[in-house]
Amino acid sequence: MFKLRSISARVILTISLTVAVACGILGTFSIVQQRALMRLALDQQLKLQYDSVMAALDYEGRAALAVSAVIANLPPVALICHRWQTPSPKASATRS
Repeated sequence: MFKLRSISARVILTISLTVAVACGILGTFSIVQQRALMRLALDQQLKLQYDSVMAALDYEGRAALAVSAVIANLPPVALICHRWQTPSPKASATRS
């Protein structure tokens, strides 16, 4: 390797190497921080989507319960058909 006899050249080389190492360290740190922040942001978005899906499922469940309660309170189908087939006592009295 070549010998540097000049003090100013040695100082410049030392400063340049120090800056290069500092840039490498800062670059590595920024990449690690960026990955951590991206992971945090993705986790937050995933939680928001999960909450949204759970709210939609809860809404659909409540709607299904409401529909089932309405259907449960309807009269039985056989009873409705029986009412249509058998004439009421008033109708048979008017026919005779």
